[in-house]
Amino acid sequence: MVLENVSLSFDARGLRGVRNLSLSISPGEILGIIGPSGAGKSTIVKLLSGELTPNSGRVLRPAAVAQLCDDGAFHSPQQLQHWLEAAQSSEPDLERRVQRARDVADVLELTQELLRPLSALSQGQWQRARLAHALVAAPELLLLDEPFAHLDPVLRGEVVVALMQLLARRATAVVWVGHEVHELLAYAHRLAVLNFGAVEQLAPPRELFQAPKNLTVARLLGHKNFLIYQRQNDSWKGALGDYRRSVLSSRPHVVLSLPADAVQLDDQGPHSAQLRARRFAGFYEELELSMGEQTLHVQHRGPLRAQVGEKLHFRVSLDEAVVIDCL
Repeated sequence: MVLENVSLSFDARGLRGVRNLSLSISPGEILGIIGPSGAGKSTIVKLLSGELTPNSGRVLRPAAVAQLCDDGAFHSPQQLQHWLEAAQSSEPDLERRVQRARDVADVLELTQELLRPLSALSQGQWQRARLAHALVAAPELLLLDEPFAHLDPVLRGEVVVALMQLLARRATAVVWVGHEVHELLAYAHRLAVLNFGAVEQLAPPRELFQAPKNLTVARLLGHKNFLIYQRQNDSWKGALGDYRRSVLSSRPHVVLSLPADAVQLDDQGPHSAQLRARRFAGFYEELELSMGEQTLHVQHRGPLRAQVGEKLHFRVSLDEAVVIDCL
């Protein structure tokens, strides 16, 4: 299943669509795709589903393709009703399909719902039924285009876990387009970062997160605190102290991305900044600290008596930084 040097433009300047795009996916693999709005993510899904035809290049896809998008509806509601009814049937020629339907229903906790009309299903049951509809025909390729965007976080988590349980039992290839980066980092085998219709970077999630090739990729992956460091002899110098770990770069400057929890407030800390904003986020507070033109995003746990505008002291663990060799 591949896209081979595929291009498709939606305007005369070629700014919308995809450009000379090549992607491959193996049976059983989950390929995640992220990118800013208009990068071409949904275009890839439509090319793989056959809904769009490229201007150039080749699209090689299997015969059995299923698709879930973010519209909250079935593409063919009657087909779902058919397999729900088939699961209650004992006709010999339906035996394999019935067993598949029952297996899917069991994992998605829909067993009792096989006896109920669609109109009687709750929102959670309905979403599980959508997955069942997509998977019961045993597709070789499953296309997910923000299919859970309208679900609340708890229900979304339950449905995603159920989906992973089903996929673990079969060799279905999955192309999953999403904005929830934490989900794709957790479940994708490889993750493609798309920008302006082309792949900026493609790698396993951990490798991608720990070595983004540029700031565009880093920002899309959730990196926020960017610090420019300059090479000096055997270390790197910057605003928050020396970075002494080995860096494989021939350039004079690198960017360090600092995790939000690597900054610890400490009255005796060597660094200081102004508290510019604070937001309650449950188990922690999100703080914005201003050091001149540099802004630090911090996750702080515990009480904080300081008011916005006050100066805070802190210390930093640079060992947790991610190095971005892009300067």
